[in-house]
Amino acid sequence: MKKVSIVWFSRSKNTYKRVSFSTPKTYLILFLHFLIYTGFIILGGVSIYQQFKISNSKKEIISLSKKIDELTTTLKKEQQRIYGLEQDLKHKIKKISSLEQKLSSVQKELTDMEEMEDKIKKFLGLESEETSSDKFSHQGGFEYNKSSISKEPSLIDDKNIADFRKIKNIVSYSKDLKESFAQLVDYLEKRHKKLRHMPSILPIKGDKFWISCGFGWRTNPFTQQREFHGAIDIASAWKTPIVAPADGVVIKVGKNKILGNYVRIRHTPHIVTLYGHMYKAIVKKGDKVKRWDVIGYMGNTGHSTGTHVHYKIEVDGKPVNPIYYIYDRRLKSLALR
Repeated sequence: MKKVSIVWFSRSKNTYKRVSFSTPKTYLILFLHFLIYTGFIILGGVSIYQQFKISNSKKEIISLSKKIDELTTTLKKEQQRIYGLEQDLKHKIKKISSLEQKLSSVQKELTDMEEMEDKIKKFLGLESEETSSDKFSHQGGFEYNKSSISKEPSLIDDKNIADFRKIKNIVSYSKDLKESFAQLVDYLEKRHKKLRHMPSILPIKGDKFWISCGFGWRTNPFTQQREFHGAIDIASAWKTPIVAPADGVVIKVGKNKILGNYVRIRHTPHIVTLYGHMYKAIVKKGDKVKRWDVIGYMGNTGHSTGTHVHYKIEVDGKPVNPIYYIYDRRLKSLALR
């Protein structure tokens, strides 16, 4: 049988060794060596490939990390922007609510101004309007003409706060009202001297008062008979100051069973005012008084069921409703009791 021999020499001892293998074993050894080397080569290739993939994966991970950081930063900025928008929206909602209240207040003021304008025009004879003598009585409160504003829809609509058309209407109306008042002021300035003698305020000082009996037909509390009450009774605290509603001259200071202590003032050749049931008068006949001058104090003298002043206005000797001669804003707080 053929054999394969391997001989190697040793330099140090000048000897050699030989190992012999049979041919099949030799082929087997060579084949095993081939497998081993091939395995190493494959493992090396796989290792290099895996390292390449890992390197690429690391690069992708780094790239994705950067993108995540960028997205996170962008998200934070968007969240901050959204928060800012929410805060701005809350601020604007509060501002709109404040404007709504202001516009509502303006609407009320314009209504009051229109009522005052109507009364002034009526008083000055700039427009004609029929009135009823029994419009006011001790059985009910005051009545006023309905203003054009009250007929308009609400200034602020719940479904649409920013209704600019309504705001525009209010602004336009306000301008018209301003022009109307400017005309009235011009007219009043020309008639200032005459108006100083025209009753136009409540004849008492203070804020705690009410009308206890209005102008018109009533049942007399003493006789229980139906009679015409040609004045208004204004009730308040004991000794409340009573003032002249316009410039004039005291023509009578007296006392009787019905009116108790009373004062009469002539303001013009046609207009006279009377104040009854006074505690005390501090003026005398012939005294000249100006609007707001104190003429006496509220009391309960004569036929009276409580502390009040019997306020009467006569035009050419006939009683008229004093309400039409009161342009004091405090009139709004009066209540008929």
